[in-house]
Amino acid sequence: MLRAVLTESVKCGMITSQSRQVGMNDTAHPSDWQLQDAKARFSELVRKAREQGPQHVSVRGEPAVVVMSEEDFARLTSSRASIVDHILQGEAWPDDVVDAINARSRDTGRAIDF
Repeated sequence: MLRAVLTESVKCGMITSQSRQVGMNDTAHPSDWQLQDAKARFSELVRKAREQGPQHVSVRGEPAVVVMSEEDFARLTSSRASIVDHILQGEAWPDDVVDAINARSRDTGRAIDF
């Protein structure tokens, strides 16, 4: 399954001649697509997103959307454990370490007038 992550929608619904043509001398990456090419070759866009990674689509020469595989999207949106979760799920701390932490000074330092 493939999911398109949209960063901008096309308001007028049609392609104008203002779209930048990517020529041989341009530094376009193979994963960069113009909207009209992406629409005309959508099956190829989907295949490349699944096999080669995220595909970038531009509208009138400006980056607009990224098409990515469901696997990539799930990896980006999955929740990750925080450092606190990692510490709490680890082995129990030795009593002497816990005692040392609890015995530390609670003094916050000197008062400063601003």
